Amino acid sequence: MPDLKKNANHKLLQLILLFTCILFFCLFVVIDKPVICVDSPSYISMEVSREPLYPLFLAFFRLFLGDPACLMAAGLCQSIFWGIAIWYASLWIGKICTQDAKRQIMIQLFSISIQLGVALLNRFAAKRGSMYSECIMTESLAMPLYLLFSIWLWRCFMCHNRWDMLRVAISAYLLVSIRSQMLIVLLLWGACTLFYHLILPKTRSLRLFCIHLLALCMVFLLVKVTDCGYNQIVRGKWMTHTGAGKGSFCTLFYATDEEDLSLFTDPVMTGLYQTLYEEASARGVLYQSLPSDTDWLTRGEHFAESYDIIGFEIMMPVIRSYLETQGITDVVEMNIEMDHLISQITRRLLTRPKGILLQIYFINIWKALVSSIARVMPVVMWLCIPLYGVFLLLYCRLKIRGVDRPDSLIASPSQAPAPGMAAVNRDGFNVPAICVLAEITLGGILINSFVVAAIIFPQPRYTIYGMGLFYTVLVILIYSHRFLPKGKNL
Repeated sequence: MPDLKKNANHKLLQLILLFTCILFFCLFVVIDKPVICVDSPSYISMEVSREPLYPLFLAFFRLFLGDPACLMAAGLCQSIFWGIAIWYASLWIGKICTQDAKRQIMIQLFSISIQLGVALLNRFAAKRGSMYSECIMTESLAMPLYLLFSIWLWRCFMCHNRWDMLRVAISAYLLVSIRSQMLIVLLLWGACTLFYHLILPKTRSLRLFCIHLLALCMVFLLVKVTDCGYNQIVRGKWMTHTGAGKGSFCTLFYATDEEDLSLFTDPVMTGLYQTLYEEASARGVLYQSLPSDTDWLTRGEHFAESYDIIGFEIMMPVIRSYLETQGITDVVEMNIEMDHLISQITRRLLTRPKGILLQIYFINIWKALVSSIARVMPVVMWLCIPLYGVFLLLYCRLKIRGVDRPDSLIASPSQAPAPGMAAVNRDGFNVPAICVLAEITLGGILINSFVVAAIIFPQPRYTIYGMGLFYTVLVILIYSHRFLPKGKNL
């Protein structure tokens, strides 16, 4: 009877936590109403430059409810999804990290509080003044889905469960089909299977490595087929969405100078480049527009401010005007031809010296790493160094003092445990699981930072996918260290 009562109390607590998480996000979307952002109209109108799933998500509600009720319905659906994702992730973080019931609840409450805290900071402390859950933008679905992907990826490598692998594949497919930036999940998945199934001796398995690699390739292929199929149905043309090369073009063009005109031999390309360069130079949105003694933080801000101006206010109007003179007026054809011209200019600019590009890239990496866990401010950004340092120090200490103990070895593929039961040490903490979660969390932040720095400018909407998880893991690392035995002979 006591066990039945305890189980009933646990279920009641989980229902209360789930309801609280959902209510939290739904209240804000009801109060604030769905937030229309700069990119929102392009998703609502299903523009050819957008990935397929989010426009279809909005179109589904528009089909049944019409405008503008469809946006409120989408906002509520997003908010419910956020609540479920945060509750689910926190539940499993508690379950797998420890087998002690009280500690599970404590970790779950910490995890929920941190995730809701990040949402509140976006609403009240950040410049945007709104939660991502209430915005009509791809991040509204991508952020909670990335959290679920991380949890399923963690469970996949800890428990070797085929259903978790299927969940990883489905969530990765959805993420990349919602937002192309989320190709980082395929990179993270690939890096994990390389490390755990090929490099790490304790868990090495060529069979599992090949299975994961095959699944990863199938997801990538399915994303492309979905993209092409969507455009075939909507636009009558088998093609992927356009605009994929705009990020590389904007970054390369920002670093250009007048001498790069000599890189072009074709008269059309020469004329386009000269027109683009003259307008960008006149508007002061190039690297050379700033004095040579400008500090690196100012240069990073200047690049961020110039990026969209180069892409949307200079490049697109100039090339669109040229294509109209060539008799191209169809929107789809114009976007395809614009991609073709951009790629030609980009290929030529890639041959120029890389010194300025590397400088911009390293500035962007630092800004991306900062904005992944904090706000980019002169005082706050330097606090990120000790934050990352403490995270790594605690992880390494736990790895050395905990994972190598005889009673807490990570399970091999041939000894697959039940979910949440992999290698629990005598203190009730699943030390290997905590370390793997730390590796996936930090790995996701690093990969995303490197990718964002290379193809676009860092801003929170591109980088904070792992913020809540980072602080959750940091709290778990601190908490679990209280129960590590003292001494060197472990």
